[in-house]
Amino acid sequence: MVIQGGSDVNFLVHQAYCKQKNLDLSWYKRWQSVIINHRDTQQISATFIEDWKADLLTQSKMVFYRTLKRDFAEEQYLSLTSWASRVFIARLRSSSHDLRIERGRYTKDSSKPSTRSCRFCYNIDHIEGLEALPFAECPYLETEEHCLTECPAYHPARAILTDNLKSLLMLKEYGAIMQSEHVKEFGLFLTKCFRIRNPKQQ
Repeated sequence: MVIQGGSDVNFLVHQAYCKQKNLDLSWYKRWQSVIINHRDTQQISATFIEDWKADLLTQSKMVFYRTLKRDFAEEQYLSLTSWASRVFIARLRSSSHDLRIERGRYTKDSSKPSTRSCRFCYNIDHIEGLEALPFAECPYLETEEHCLTECPAYHPARAILTDNLKSLLMLKEYGAIMQSEHVKEFGLFLTKCFRIRNPKQQ
């Protein structure tokens, strides 16, 4: 089904809601109680935003997301015309990307630093040899920040960015990028980074 907005989007939202309801997840129970006890839509909305902010501060997987998302509001990137830019920004924000800091969580040896090390900066065989040493750490984890600001493999993509976006990246002002006119260029940059990591998928 091609999503064109309007009724198609509402249909998908409704389907997702019904699926979550059937699974009887904890958030659904919580909000069923809120809606039953509060008929005022403004109060329900305020309660939802309070819960959202609490989750933002307490969930470990939200650490990088907190650097991108400042306020509860619709994001500029959702209006970008490039499908790829929207997808790669959304993946970065939600940690549903292919960086090893995330993928490494789901490997058999997830406790080993080698499963989360940068594929470009470190030789995996060398890291695995060091893991037996006490207090061994991997200084180059393949994190979002490492990809965006440090890893030399992405330098060609960084080099052609405008000076303003380069400065915001180096200062790690990701939230400012998301709320500025640079979000379009940022989306294109993320697309190039993905292609550098996955040349066979071009």
